[in-house]
Amino acid sequence: KMQRLVDAAKKPEVLVIGLMSGTSCDGIDAALVALSGSSAAGNVHCRSVASLCAAIPDDVRADVLTLSRRGLCDSDQIDRICRTNVRIGLLFAEAAKAVAAKAGLSMSDIDLIGSHGQTVRHLPQEAPGSTLQIGDISVIAAETGVPVIGDFRPADMAAGGQGAPLVPLADRVLFGKQDSPRLLLNIGGISNVTYLPVCSNHIRSITIPALAFDLGPGNMLMDAAMAFFTKGVKRVDKDGRRAAAGEHLVKEAHLSDLLSHPFFARPPPKSTGREDFGEDFLHQEVFRKFPELATQPDACLATLCELTARSIALGIDRFVLRHILITSGTPSLEMYVAGGGVHNTQLMKSLQRALPTVRVLSLQALGVDPDMREAVAFA
Repeated sequence: KMQRLVDAAKKPEVLVIGLMSGTSCDGIDAALVALSGSSAAGNVHCRSVASLCAAIPDDVRADVLTLSRRGLCDSDQIDRICRTNVRIGLLFAEAAKAVAAKAGLSMSDIDLIGSHGQTVRHLPQEAPGSTLQIGDISVIAAETGVPVIGDFRPADMAAGGQGAPLVPLADRVLFGKQDSPRLLLNIGGISNVTYLPVCSNHIRSITIPALAFDLGPGNMLMDAAMAFFTKGVKRVDKDGRRAAAGEHLVKEAHLSDLLSHPFFARPPPKSTGREDFGEDFLHQEVFRKFPELATQPDACLATLCELTARSIALGIDRFVLRHILITSGTPSLEMYVAGGGVHNTQLMKSLQRALPTVRVLSLQALGVDPDMREAVAFA
């Protein structure tokens, strides 16, 4: 495999597969891209070849979500981690094969695979901070015959970072040359933002640092509520229809209390995960404090949708927009949204309402599939 890397380094264009499964664990995103140029020369070009989202079997997803919850640590859980690590690796390998086949290519045509893995625990605030992703890259390499790069989050934390978000470098390379400031928002299980300042020179765009950090819950709380109310039959409030139906039932007192969570006031750099905003938050912070929401699905989903939009807006206003006003005056600003949340019409409407000075758009406006942004980043 080392010879394949040596050979790939000599090619004018390399074929790379990026693999990603987010905190929602709702599928494996596989993006096959052709990369050419050099970041040092400031002329990196990324061409999309094929992409897909591979399903994660319900029993594997259940194992991942169980492993992601605190207070479950015994020998059976250690066994579960061991087994699921390999099963996720096998699923990632199958996703890589599938996206290559979709492009009419064999695995021998692929030069490299970048795999984020599946996060089951993320503890950035502890000393030292730690994170754990499963999906054994040795299994992926053995099954595909392609060199695999992984451990992105642990590497970032070992270097003093938060381990998330990890896409700012790719954002800078792919979207960093522009004549006005730009925001890139990802709404997966957790929401995160990248701020790219003005840069008309592509070489300088690689070296100017991007500001990026987690904002709080994305789809995670809404998905958990849908699973709760439908007893697991549905995982998503499609298009935000239930939230839209309950919009008039949202109470400001509830939102004010939920937005007092200390994470929202913490300045960047910061990251979060299911440990802060998973099922435990839904039951302990929402249903325990406001028990009526546990029996009113539309009101609950509307409240969580508005909480998500306002927590995103709060972080962007407090830690990005005020910084821009201080350093750059009052520029026109566009925000491009990626991740599953871009398909939630009610959430997008609430975001635009919460950020009236920002134009909220889908990442598709830049010619990139909003569902594949992170997979492309890892490629």
